[in-house]
Amino acid sequence: MTTMMKTVGLGAALLAGASLVVAGCSKEPIAPRDVPADKLGKSAAPISGGTLLVLGDTAIAADPDTDEVYIAGLTQNPGLRHRIAFEVGDEPGRIIEGANGTAIVALRHGGRVAVIDVHAGEILRETNVCPEPRGMVRDAQGVHVACAGGELVSLTTDAASVTRTLQLRRDLRDVVSLGGGRLAVSEFRAANVLVLETDGTILHEAHAHDTSDAEAFVGYRMREVAPGQVVMVHQLGVTRSIPIDAPPAPPENPSPPSPYGGGSTDSGVPEGEFCSEGGIVTSGATVFDLSEWTLDQTPQPGPLVPTAGKIGPLVLPVDIAADADGNFAAIGAGNDLVFFGNTHGLDGDRSQFGCSFEATRVNGMPVAVETVGLGVMVVQTRTPAGVVMIDISGAKLAEVALPGPSRRDLGHSVFHKSASTGSPIACASCHPEGREDGRTWAFDDIGLRRTQTVAGGVLDTQPLHWDGEFDSLKGLMTEVFVDRMGGVEPGEPQLEALGGWLNQLPHLERSRVVDEAAVARGEALYWDEKVACGECHDGSKLTNSLTVDVGTGNALQVPSLVGIMDRAPFMHDGCAPDMKSRFTDTSCGGGDRHGVTSHLSDSQINDLVAYLESL
Repeated sequence: MTTMMKTVGLGAALLAGASLVVAGCSKEPIAPRDVPADKLGKSAAPISGGTLLVLGDTAIAADPDTDEVYIAGLTQNPGLRHRIAFEVGDEPGRIIEGANGTAIVALRHGGRVAVIDVHAGEILRETNVCPEPRGMVRDAQGVHVACAGGELVSLTTDAASVTRTLQLRRDLRDVVSLGGGRLAVSEFRAANVLVLETDGTILHEAHAHDTSDAEAFVGYRMREVAPGQVVMVHQLGVTRSIPIDAPPAPPENPSPPSPYGGGSTDSGVPEGEFCSEGGIVTSGATVFDLSEWTLDQTPQPGPLVPTAGKIGPLVLPVDIAADADGNFAAIGAGNDLVFFGNTHGLDGDRSQFGCSFEATRVNGMPVAVETVGLGVMVVQTRTPAGVVMIDISGAKLAEVALPGPSRRDLGHSVFHKSASTGSPIACASCHPEGREDGRTWAFDDIGLRRTQTVAGGVLDTQPLHWDGEFDSLKGLMTEVFVDRMGGVEPGEPQLEALGGWLNQLPHLERSRVVDEAAVARGEALYWDEKVACGECHDGSKLTNSLTVDVGTGNALQVPSLVGIMDRAPFMHDGCAPDMKSRFTDTSCGGGDRHGVTSHLSDSQINDLVAYLESL
């Protein structure tokens, strides 16, 4: 592939970055917190991407593993300058530039945003926003925070107080300012972009580019490319039916082929489907031109035809950064790759990026990337933790190690790394951030199966899988990780570490209950003896862990209902796009064999849904 990126001198690249201007602060800074000794035993956080901000020669890196933020110089006075500790479990995530030499960090599980004085390395203030803050942007109107629960929270420009909260659809991810008060907000698993009017109404929405044989899903990161244009890095999942059993290995290639595309190069995947990569999941990038939707006079609604292409070499495309010329770097946390390209070279189904590419491997798992000039990027890594400045040739221009306890976690590694050398898929490909991808996959012989979450103490609900076919994690790993994904049979240390890591993954924090009276009425219906939801969905996990035919024609596992509203579509075959459809669509869910609800009124169904939403 002929790259379109230009390389400039390091000095010019750094001049292209924002300079630091530190002004006086009107409030007393929050005192730094000591890092508690028990943090050494804290489990590693699932990879989310987007935890890096570069201001001029200064890198500001959030570390959700240790609940800290590091401020480091890159080439001028290189090395660590400040280390800022947050509360255990806060998990600092996205970082944006604030006013007057500050940075703003979203505390993903702390429910707050924090303003940091970059020069002094101090926390100036923290503001409650929502239970699960994700992406942020700052514009003339203020700071806007997208939340997993669907809240879009706006704050003052100094992030000191909340000015507006909108309730959109669940699973919001990133937010970009389109100017004039309009915003673009992405939806994580759906890989959608919502264009919002100044009053918060949805003006338009668009989906990341589907190809002829795959659909876009799990949009890890959305960034601005140019005014009115955003780029999203996402995954692509095949739409064909997937075999479960691998075909016999040919004599000339004794390596066992894999139905999911790992292992042998002769994997049973149709020739050329993803060029040389193969596999049921690959990576892609989509550029959305939203400029026409930022005009004062809105044109007639029509489809936004995105520019897109495959960047199949990446496993777990968790972050992307682009400069004003469209030069971009995308990172694959699952195979330690940084991929270089240009948004103008994306050309749909058969992008040149799908078959030949320019990439470099970094020392450690890349978790975030920023551009600091034309052809110059800064990549944040974990295990070892650090920030490294590279150019498009892969040459290392600067490197700073980040201190603290090791982030190495064997279970975390098994989950996030590609199943084997050359494999295009990892466990996290279908279970992003330790949960699920929102997709319903088609399989030979067994039909449609909705991806299940692995969060919330999943091993306490064994047996595993919809059909309850695996009575242990070992059985599941042998069937799925080894036979289907082409991975190496895990030993007892790997299984023990993976099980321990999985079982500590939390569900998403619940959003504020809007109508407490409706929830109370729904709870009474849930436990009503005739409705009988609680007959199977009881206990701390809200499941009896039995395998039952509830009228769907299959004996299936009773899933936990904890956090259920974050797992649409519902049912094993994804037949219910929303929870109300689960009760009102007579062809979906098994009818009165699956909880007796046919006698309930529409308002009672709404109450029951309100209660389920609160679980």
